Amino acid sequence: MSIIKTVSLDETTDEIRKTIPNFSFFVRECLLRYAAQSRAEIESCKYSDSIDLFDGRCNPLNMTRPLCFHCWPNGSPRKEDVKLYRQNQNLKESSPVLHNPAMDIEWLDQKAYENNQHLIHITNYMTRKTQEVTPTPRKSKLSQIWSIIVG
Repeated sequence: MSIIKTVSLDETTDEIRKTIPNFSFFVRECLLRYAAQSRAEIESCKYSDSIDLFDGRCNPLNMTRPLCFHCWPNGSPRKEDVKLYRQNQNLKESSPVLHNPAMDIEWLDQKAYENNQHLIHITNYMTRKTQEVTPTPRKSKLSQIWSIIVG
């Protein structure tokens, strides 16, 4: 079910909007990221897939659902980086000598950050509340015509 809302843009932001192929998707993603980052202490991951594989986080490459911004606030890492991370984690158990301790979950976060530098950084993002406009009472068409006639 879609809920239709309007967004007020100025000329500059309208030009930006024209370059975004799916503006509604973009807005929904920004709202999800904002919610995940601003309520990180009280929210938790809604997905439980592969939590043991990603140090308590869900799978960042699950294509059957949206990306969880609670677990991956920097966006999704590249598939190749996830593969390197998982191979390194497997070495931790099978061949500890070959395991690279620097390739931990923070390394994967850094790779996600590098992969998504186009994302807006919304940590501690402050928004300015606009003044609410009180609508002026409108006269009905009949009363407008009457006031013209009566003068």
